[in-house]
Amino acid sequence: LIQQTAEELKTYKSEELDTEVCFFSDSFVLSCIDKGNDSFFYILSQIIYLQQNLILNNLLLRGGIAKGNLTHKGSVIYGPALIKAVELEGKQAKYPRIIIEPCVIESLPNVKYDKEFNMNLLKKDSNDNYYYTDFIGQCDDLDDQYEFLLFINKMQETIKYGLNSK
Repeated sequence: LIQQTAEELKTYKSEELDTEVCFFSDSFVLSCIDKGNDSFFYILSQIIYLQQNLILNNLLLRGGIAKGNLTHKGSVIYGPALIKAVELEGKQAKYPRIIIEPCVIESLPNVKYDKEFNMNLLKKDSNDNYYYTDFIGQCDDLDDQYEFLLFINKMQETIKYGLNSK
């Protein structure tokens, strides 16, 4: 399922965002070159789509979004940005959520509309002050209320299953 989703995301290439995707072990890496403007929005949209798609199949994600030097060609990936993302996932995320490195938030364009637009895809955790992707809040993209209720019900089942399996 994750491999299928990765393949689906690979097909999403546009002038705004040229992504690389790879999957290995229990990790999924999605990277892009920061071309400014809407790059952050497009990468967040892909991650939120991924979270929504996987939760419908009983999988929750935990991870980190970092900015920096990275080499990513196919399954070859290395660089400081990867190390930082792995550290965010392992040391800060703690539970299923995708958190964003503070310097990524700080580097968003100061154009009020653009920044607000991007921030609408995020929530801030008052306990640790990390922003994380708000995949639940983006469910308004679902076609109707019935679809939304099915999504929420499936999410509830997934969370209960995860809590009971510990």
